[in-house]
Amino acid sequence: MPPRRSHNQLPFTLSGTANLTSVHQTGNGPEVLKLCRLRYAGYANQWGFAIYRASHDGYEDSFLPTGVMSGPAEDALDTACGLYLNDPTAWI
Repeated sequence: MPPRRSHNQLPFTLSGTANLTSVHQTGNGPEVLKLCRLRYAGYANQWGFAIYRASHDGYEDSFLPTGVMSGPAEDALDTACGLYLNDPTAWI
């Protein structure tokens, strides 16, 4: 397992319901960048992952770089930040 990335410098907002959480990155301006959705899978370290697809304005269940569709929330955040915030090392 690769080391965890630090996203502490990035402001994030979370919104959702009891078992679904949407993760958005917020900057200094009014723009909000949708990143991903997490679905609680019954354990604190198991979350289903869906990446936001701007082309369809919706979320699609997706695989993490580990090859599975659920895992720690940190893996999902690393994946989404790697894709949308131009950090391809998130997949190494």
